[in-house]
Amino acid sequence: MAELTILELGESVVQALIGVQRTLARSADEAGRYLMDEVELDMPVKLRIGPDEQVLVSPSEGDEPAHQLTRVRLKLRPAEQDEAVGLPLPAGTDRPLTVLPDLAQTVIQRLNALRIFSIGDFLRGTSTVRGYEMMMHLDMDFDLDKAIDQAKLVASPEMPYVLAEDLLQHGVNSRLEFAKLTSGQLKSAVSDRLVEIMGMDEIVRIQAVIRQQSDVIFAGVGRRPSKSNSDKPTGETGNS
Repeated sequence: MAELTILELGESVVQALIGVQRTLARSADEAGRYLMDEVELDMPVKLRIGPDEQVLVSPSEGDEPAHQLTRVRLKLRPAEQDEAVGLPLPAGTDRPLTVLPDLAQTVIQRLNALRIFSIGDFLRGTSTVRGYEMMMHLDMDFDLDKAIDQAKLVASPEMPYVLAEDLLQHGVNSRLEFAKLTSGQLKSAVSDRLVEIMGMDEIVRIQAVIRQQSDVIFAGVGRRPSKSNSDKPTGETGNS
């Protein structure tokens, strides 16, 4: 029986429930409209920790001794709808590995075999010493550190992933490289199409935000925003 990560199990359940909700919505007629209120799932599974420290589960086939099984219980209910919050924006962590330009298809296939399918999976898998060392010893033909930097660029919460992927296509491979670009270099590092969509002022604003982040400051490129007099506590002036 195929193994799944806990993340994949949760995603599979959520997608199935979304399908149920849509079916119920389509079936609404003059007799009434029905919504799923709450679902509770309790499933026996076999559980183990993979070599990269991911929790892996596989469904019980029915003949395993009880002491070899773990029960996974999921209790789900629809969240309260708040129009002021809206839906979350698509995240760069959800992007496929194919957006990393240096990963050949053979490398992506080997990563997929390790249950690494997305940018988020890749960053989680390499965030621990054990996961990083395991990846280094797989002897795959790519620069792991460079790929991690590229993945962090795509996953940057400060920028839309379309900007990050456009930067990758123009040879900008990390948040640090993006922060280092001069205004002239920045104009050459993004496509005309992206400038048309986002506007150059917005791209410059995002670069300024990136320069204020701790990872960039630690590398000696960015700097913390300075406080103006209006930011100082009452009674404090700009004079020393």
